[in-house]
Amino acid sequence: MKGIPAPFGGALPPAASAHIVGCMVKLPEIPQRDVLSTQAPMRGVPDVVAPFKMLSLNLDQLGEGLMDAAVGYAETAGARAVQIGEDGTPRADGAPPFTGPAGVAYNRAAKMGLLAALDGKARADLAQMRQEHIDDPAGFQAAAKAYSDKLLESQDPVFRAPAQQILGGLVTGHFTGLMNEKFTRDTHLSKQRLDAQRALLEDQAESLAATGGAGSPEYQKTLADLEQVNRDLVANPLFGETDEAVAARNAQLSGRLGGATVVAQTRSVLKEKGWAEAEKIPEQLLTDQSLGLDAKERHRFYTLARGVLNEHKAEALVERQGIRDEFDAVKGLFLKDGEDISDDRLRDLTTRAMKNGDARTHTALIALAPVVQSMRDYRNLPLAERAEMTRRLIGTLTGTSGDIPAGGAAARIAAVTAAGGGNAPFALAVAERESGFKPNEGGTGTIRGAFQFTRELRTKYGITEASSLDDQTRAWNRYAADIGQDLAGRIGRQPSLPEVYLAHHFGPAGAASMIGLDAAGQGGTPVEAWVRATFGNLADKVLSGNPHVRNAGTVGNLVQSVKADMERRIAKFGGDPAGGLSGPAPTGDAAPAIAGGDMASKLLLEAQRANLKGAIKASLPDIIATMTKGGGGMTQSDVATYANVLGAVGTEDEKRRFLDAASKYQVEIDMSPAAPGPDGQGQVFSGEAGRQRYIDALKEQFKNGGGELLATMVEHAQTHARQMNEQLKTDIIGFGQSMFWLGDDRALAERATRPLDFSSVSTLRGQLADRAAFAAKVAQSQGVPVRSPLFRPGEGDMLLSAMRSGNPGAVTATMSALAGLDDQSFWATVGSKEFKEAAASFVNQRSGPLFLAGMSALDQMFQRNPDTFRQVFAEDVEKKLASWRSGLVYETPENLQKRVQEQPILSQAAMKDRDEAAEAAIKATFGKSNLTQQIADQALRAVDDRGILTGGSFLLPALRSAPDAPTTYGGQNFQLEAEYRDLFKEQFGVLGDASAAKKAADQLIGRAWGVSSATGGRVIMKFPPEKYFPAVDGKTDWIAEQLRRDLGERGVPEPPAGTPEHEAWLAEEEKARAKRREVADHIRAKNRLTLDPAQERVVPRDEPNVSVASLIPAPGMDARVGEWQRALAATGNNYREALKLARPPSYLVVRKDASGRPELVTDANGAPMRWSPDISAALDMADASIAKERDFKRRFDATTTSLDAAGRPLPILRP
Repeated sequence: MKGIPAPFGGALPPAASAHIVGCMVKLPEIPQRDVLSTQAPMRGVPDVVAPFKMLSLNLDQLGEGLMDAAVGYAETAGARAVQIGEDGTPRADGAPPFTGPAGVAYNRAAKMGLLAALDGKARADLAQMRQEHIDDPAGFQAAAKAYSDKLLESQDPVFRAPAQQILGGLVTGHFTGLMNEKFTRDTHLSKQRLDAQRALLEDQAESLAATGGAGSPEYQKTLADLEQVNRDLVANPLFGETDEAVAARNAQLSGRLGGATVVAQTRSVLKEKGWAEAEKIPEQLLTDQSLGLDAKERHRFYTLARGVLNEHKAEALVERQGIRDEFDAVKGLFLKDGEDISDDRLRDLTTRAMKNGDARTHTALIALAPVVQSMRDYRNLPLAERAEMTRRLIGTLTGTSGDIPAGGAAARIAAVTAAGGGNAPFALAVAERESGFKPNEGGTGTIRGAFQFTRELRTKYGITEASSLDDQTRAWNRYAADIGQDLAGRIGRQPSLPEVYLAHHFGPAGAASMIGLDAAGQGGTPVEAWVRATFGNLADKVLSGNPHVRNAGTVGNLVQSVKADMERRIAKFGGDPAGGLSGPAPTGDAAPAIAGGDMASKLLLEAQRANLKGAIKASLPDIIATMTKGGGGMTQSDVATYANVLGAVGTEDEKRRFLDAASKYQVEIDMSPAAPGPDGQGQVFSGEAGRQRYIDALKEQFKNGGGELLATMVEHAQTHARQMNEQLKTDIIGFGQSMFWLGDDRALAERATRPLDFSSVSTLRGQLADRAAFAAKVAQSQGVPVRSPLFRPGEGDMLLSAMRSGNPGAVTATMSALAGLDDQSFWATVGSKEFKEAAASFVNQRSGPLFLAGMSALDQMFQRNPDTFRQVFAEDVEKKLASWRSGLVYETPENLQKRVQEQPILSQAAMKDRDEAAEAAIKATFGKSNLTQQIADQALRAVDDRGILTGGSFLLPALRSAPDAPTTYGGQNFQLEAEYRDLFKEQFGVLGDASAAKKAADQLIGRAWGVSSATGGRVIMKFPPEKYFPAVDGKTDWIAEQLRRDLGERGVPEPPAGTPEHEAWLAEEEKARAKRREVADHIRAKNRLTLDPAQERVVPRDEPNVSVASLIPAPGMDARVGEWQRALAATGNNYREALKLARPPSYLVVRKDASGRPELVTDANGAPMRWSPDISAALDMADASIAKERDFKRRFDATTTSLDAAGRPLPILRP
């Protein structure tokens, strides 16, 4: 048998022809007979009937095939039947142009497409409606019903029932959420009202007790009302009030009422029975055991009664001396405009009056002391402490010493600290080291007291030089809590007790600096240099007044010696240096308990930071508890992150509980599992039964087929495209290619050929990853090449489909995948007529995120090939794109969208007129002086208060020309001035005023330009790395260090040849070159210094004397910086998460060779290379620093040594 002719000439081999013939229609065969015969040919009935029977069977097969093709065609037509109206409402025709199975397929596809479009629109509209009726569920229900009715009325009757079901579910969900939120708010308001009522009744009861009304009917009624309020709070479980909490609050109130009663009774006795009887009250309160008071209450009531007597004595003194006028004058001086009276100022005026012989004013000041203390607003102190302070102040003014209660000093410090809930061993250790427990101990300058407070600290915490040891101890406990909290904020963790003492010794800022240096392995920093950098003008005083600081030598030694001494002292008094400031420090293996919300937040932070799915899952109970209660630092971004993790590793019950707790965060949660990976299983085709049967038959034929069979089938499908459903043709070609090239990897073959899903970004990314893997395997094979392996034929408008999906993430993911195609394939994919006509939808998109994603996609197309872009798109699109690009880094996303969509496109003549007017305004505003220098001095100096380099030489020098390097790389002076001029012109065109335009341009230029130290010196540049990359330990020094390491710098001069030093240098040089080769491999692995995604090679220079001169933003960075800033904003400045959404800025590196000439760093072919700091490495370095600090603390806590063996207290100086 001869070979069957091929469509393009020649003939197929007989084996292949036979196989193809076997797949075709079998024509009837008529039996052959001899032509010459002596008898008439004999033909039976079967011979006659057989051909017609066979023809009938073939016609049946042909009919079935045509029906299958019609069904597939109808399904595609139905999917495209959905139209979006001018008002944004999707509609579809419910009357199919087909009948039979094809009509059913059309109707089903149209319904699914319409319902998907309606669902997306309704979700967005109802979410907006919910925000408008946040406090009005009934109003939302009515508005939603009207909206649903209108939407349903516009639909074909065939589709109204399923559409109503979808709308009903969405409306019900939103209405239920609003009702729950309103219930929560109402509950919270009810709780607030009861709390306010309780506080008012408590104050009213205390006021009645203070005025002698204790026991009166009004007093009894107030207490009864208060009890009822407490019962109401406890009765409602939603308020979270417990009987224990009420009992504790009542105990506090009892103390307040008791104190107020003591004050009232003392005043009553003083008024009715006189001084002699009243003076007995304090002593009776202190010693009479029959009153049933504990020691703490006895002391508190004693000081309250004594305070009343002191006030009375002051008033009596004023009357007796006849100094009312002087007293009122002095009081008016101090209490003018409600100002507080400083203890130190009161003491100074008293001393001055004594020296001047002004006895009357002196006496008035003495009388004023208790009045001052009773009127001063010590909101953070209870009444008992205020009265005690009054008594001590009178003692200071009258020259008498305050009487210290019985018992040793250490015992008083321990008792007062314990009573206030502080850490007694720590307070004792500090008092011992500072003063040897002496309450009147003097120090350097104004430092006084047991804890060596400066004058400023005494004033702030309400004590004087002569305050009692009890008062000093109370002030210390409040002060220690404040500096402990301050230090925790600076070092990012709770400090140990010795570290809190460092904050007392050197101030919180100084202590944080010491701890940071020591933890970062920089403890060898000379202590004198650190003191001068930290204390400035006070450095000499610090060094001369503190020998132990000067003699330490290094910062590390100083930290070690002070902490070791404090650890020894704390342990001596029975404490734990690792304990907290509150309450008795735990011992042994005990650890301080962390309250529910704080513990959950801590676990969440650690889990998220390390990206540990197991940790997040293990923390689920705490996550849900925190979300249910609210607070704990939980954000919408956190909720979305945990939802994604649980979607991959959580059980159905865990997902359900999480969704219930997350309902109030109003964040869209997608907990669906990710798309199957390379090992997963997927369904390839979802067509009707006939189409599926055809594909199944193809699978069987392709199992053992070769290249000839594949080529034949592909050509067959292409040749008969008009007779075959387009989607079926695509399936044949796609499946045939994948089966031929991938052989046994059937799972990847099937996933690589299924239609793209633009509704879920995670699914879409998985699909694109599958196709990229397929393309890579195809590229490694030999045989028939596969064009555009990422996308199947028929997906030419896939980017438009992504845009119409309403999912900006799908647009970004799709565009990222398209970037890997060659130019021909790229423009064939996005250059369809329909896409070109719809390009305006990108520019005029109302949704902000979709607008940004679409404009970014257009910009990438323009950057790929401007000439082709101009051929594909209209001129207006390019102009709008230019306007968008120029405002990327200078405008907020909202203003940028408004600017592009609403600002008219000026004609050439209008633009010329605007520019001429603006140029005239620039000349009038800036004069003839250097405009670039003025921009730096006036606009950018505010960006960095440390100033600009002097002399104006702050930008790049001219570069030696390099192959293919644009001449604009020669410096950024021109670029800075040009961009500023453009900003000025634009603002002048809007504002019409030169002064206002200059002010606006000054503010805008600083959004992209600033001062950078990334190259060692201080230069002004566009997109300085410090703006866009994280700080590690509060600094960005790691950027310069990383750049130096990446380029393999050394800077070691070569010694003279023939010397021993030269031999050693050569050995070190070889090691250095090996290290540079290792660095090159590291850069390749990290993909930081690279020309493009397909070229990842670096050739480090071998010259030993090479240094980095500067960085230049790589071409196209305006768009990338804008995307990076939006990614950071979307993730709450979480750099690890932002890296998943966008790429950070990259730079061209300028280096100086051995002769000092600047040149661009290029690859082996001389092309400029890009460099971007490795954020992951920096964050890993920060994590390692934290781990090192923890390890150091663990080892340090196990060591208790003292440099002062004699146990003598070391002198200190407060900064």
